[in-house]
Amino acid sequence: MSLPPSSTASQVPEEIWAQTFLYLPRAALLQVNLAQRMFHRIAHPLVFHDFDFHPYLTIAGYLITQCPPSGLMIPYEEHIPSLLARLQFWSSPDIAPLVRTCRVSDWSNEGVGIMIPSNCGVHGWSFQRTEDPYILLTAFFDALPRFTSLRHLTLNKVHFTQSGFKQLALLCNLRILEVFLCSVVHGEVVDTGELASLHVTQFTFRHHAVPEPCVEHWIPLLNPQILTHLDVAYNTAVLSKIQASTSTFPCVKSLKIMMDLCLPTWTRMLSKFPAIEVLDISRLRLDSDDGVGEPHAPLRDLLLALREYTGPEELLQFLVPIPTLRRVSVPAWSARSFDDIIQFETVTSTANNVSSLHAEIGDLDTDELYFAAVCSMCSVFPRLTELHVKISENALFKPDEFLKELEQELPLPARLQKLALHWQYPDRELVADVDFGPPDLNSVKDALVAEYPDLKMIWVEGSGIMYLWRKERGVLQHTFEEEALEDVAQIRREEFSRLWDACVISPSNAKNQ
Repeated sequence: MSLPPSSTASQVPEEIWAQTFLYLPRAALLQVNLAQRMFHRIAHPLVFHDFDFHPYLTIAGYLITQCPPSGLMIPYEEHIPSLLARLQFWSSPDIAPLVRTCRVSDWSNEGVGIMIPSNCGVHGWSFQRTEDPYILLTAFFDALPRFTSLRHLTLNKVHFTQSGFKQLALLCNLRILEVFLCSVVHGEVVDTGELASLHVTQFTFRHHAVPEPCVEHWIPLLNPQILTHLDVAYNTAVLSKIQASTSTFPCVKSLKIMMDLCLPTWTRMLSKFPAIEVLDISRLRLDSDDGVGEPHAPLRDLLLALREYTGPEELLQFLVPIPTLRRVSVPAWSARSFDDIIQFETVTSTANNVSSLHAEIGDLDTDELYFAAVCSMCSVFPRLTELHVKISENALFKPDEFLKELEQELPLPARLQKLALHWQYPDRELVADVDFGPPDLNSVKDALVAEYPDLKMIWVEGSGIMYLWRKERGVLQHTFEEEALEDVAQIRREEFSRLWDACVISPSNAKNQ
């Protein structure tokens, strides 16, 4: 790695060097750290910004969470001193204050849910059963309060003790906590009444849906007066703990949650978060074919500040009447579901203010239904300024016919400024069967621009092409051979995505945006 001399380097502001060093791989960063005094001053904190720690290995055949000590393994005894010495170094007075991000996980955490057989080495280590598989984890909890500047902590398959919870609460600067498949030490009794609240403002929880002792203990540790972001997967104990809480979470602005929507209690859950601005709901798979429970109260009276919604289309009848709602994203819609939504008086009689819609249309029975679905979208949301439609993998969809109808019928909202249309095929061989190119797309573009004078951007992707029209820049188009779809196309997709995000909706034409 070639570095400039000190005299040249000093001419560049240190803030610029610091931003540049953020993108260096660790090996290069270590070289920079040793190169010269000024670079050392800038790079040294970055070298110790992230700390990873692995306390044990879960033996294959044992549940990741409800795991007794006999289901855990640690490296052989001769390796333990070096691992403890590494922890001692990272938690030393000179290094620990530099750590901002920490990840603690099982040795097998190459991916969530992977467990390694007991006779297998990992990363060059050999593992064994022991009477005390928590020797490394205990040492980590003891050292945890020394990381005084830690802001982001990720815990994966960590078994907690009462003492571990106490140490976690001592991290006064911790703001982001992510808990994946964590539980308590087998046989441990945890008394949350003796524990102080955590200082986190963002909390993410992932666990199995089945009940398990003590997983609900995380909820009482959250401070409702400072928590702003909550991301909770479906777990009956945790959701029940939230719902049973006598207090609300008045500062939560962003809520991501998985719930059983067929029960009327889902609205009581949402009522615990009266200040939500961004709501992301997932349905429990078991209830995906059932209806939605009737709300115990109008959502426009419960969610007074809601701006963005991502989730099932079945909830739109209750959410669209909220006057502050601006952005909607639904992962799987159909023409039938849109027709059903139109029937709801609460939607059609409300001057809804939704101006941005991202919709993925699922499998439909005929090609004609895809265009009908888009027409229904525009009927439900007449004030759209931004529309992004994605057609999921379905060989029945015929893009040339769809675009022809779009050009002729022009069903889009009058105020539209940004339009994206993407589609995929289930088999790459089908890509070669679809043949349409620039003349068709330019013809559609010309018709749309003539009909919708506020239109600023059109982004079309599918069938081996990427087409981007911008009002001020004209057309960019790329055609890809089948074998290049996954690599070259991804680069262009990221480029177009950045341009899409950078295209700002004009306030004069979208007063409620």
